[in-house]
Amino acid sequence: MLILVILITLLGLTTGYRDSFRIGIILRDGDEVAEKIIDNAFWRMLSNGPHQIPYVSVKEKLLDEDAFYYHQAVCRLLNKGVGALLTPTASPYFPVLASYSNEYNLSLVSPELLETPDDPKAPDLMAKFAVGIRPSTTRAILDLIRDLRWQEIVYIYDDDFGPEKLQVMFRVGYGALKLKLLGITRVSSAREAIEYLQNLDNPGKQQNFHVVLDTDASLARDILQLHVHHTGIRKKNYQFLLSEPTLEKFWTLHEFGVLKITGFLALAPDFNRANNVKEEWLKLLGNRSPDGEPDLNISDYYYFDASVFLAQTIGALWSRNINIPPVYANKPSNSLTKDCFQGQPDGRISQLIKKTNVRKGLTGNIQYSEIKGTRININLTIVQSTPTGYREFGSWTDTGNFGGIRRYSNSKSIKPRSL
Repeated sequence: MLILVILITLLGLTTGYRDSFRIGIILRDGDEVAEKIIDNAFWRMLSNGPHQIPYVSVKEKLLDEDAFYYHQAVCRLLNKGVGALLTPTASPYFPVLASYSNEYNLSLVSPELLETPDDPKAPDLMAKFAVGIRPSTTRAILDLIRDLRWQEIVYIYDDDFGPEKLQVMFRVGYGALKLKLLGITRVSSAREAIEYLQNLDNPGKQQNFHVVLDTDASLARDILQLHVHHTGIRKKNYQFLLSEPTLEKFWTLHEFGVLKITGFLALAPDFNRANNVKEEWLKLLGNRSPDGEPDLNISDYYYFDASVFLAQTIGALWSRNINIPPVYANKPSNSLTKDCFQGQPDGRISQLIKKTNVRKGLTGNIQYSEIKGTRININLTIVQSTPTGYREFGSWTDTGNFGGIRRYSNSKSIKPRSL
């Protein structure tokens, strides 16, 4: 009788046993705040929820954003049995990440997935199992250019794929807008951008310049602030359109004077859930910016939503009673990856990654199409600078046909908080 009880107990333990899900996380130098946010989000959703899911965070911390180091990091993570990857993406190393993701059906979730051209001749730029949190604003920019009645633009960018993205804009929007390109340049500093704009401006000619700043938010801020304080440039001749969504403090903590700037808010104003999460972060991080908000940059919010999205996907897989250990069977065919990892991770989570729908993420609903890794059904608040802060200009949505701008009839002006 005792033997029978032992056998039944062992059988129950064996059939109920499930390996911990291994999440690969790549962090850069300076991502300490993001790391705390990621750890807290996974703990809350996977360990502290109604259905506890055993998981292990396997981390790689890199000091240099070089493709070789990312290659090594992904190798180590694969050999440690990760089933999905949470990682930043940037042009120097994105092809490496895309190659591994495609080769191993490895789900790749990025806070800011690089926008790349749709080029079948460059498969390394088309990550089939990758999704990004930052919304694509290419269509929104085209709609705004049409709404603002710009016919000529200057395009300033800061990554390898700037020219390709500009080609997409012209290909999509030329028929409706008939845009003329006055200038294009890649910059790595605010001074380079201002010198370029100054050279375009002929003092003997009255001309307005409509500038699309396709750069990260911090570089855009530096360019605009240097433009405000530069004495050798005619400020009223320039209007700016920011491609990257920004936080509210971008507009309330910096003075842009008479510059005319249009952009998008990454977080909806007065979103109660965002306010609740911010209070938790103040306790977790203990750091405040001058306006009393958590001292975070835009990527920290994207990391939070990326963690929530990945955790919900893991939960959906787990609820199906599927375990996903690495399966060391098939050898990879890609010469880049074959010397790194000789196994084949189970790719079942990659089949769910674009079917997950997170409602009420901090940056809105998080949903994807089956084809691309950029978000769909998004709604962005459009804002414009004022001498004392900003005003809500309208909103943009990607649903429906070309032309998703809705102007507000009674736009609300927001002034900087007293510091």
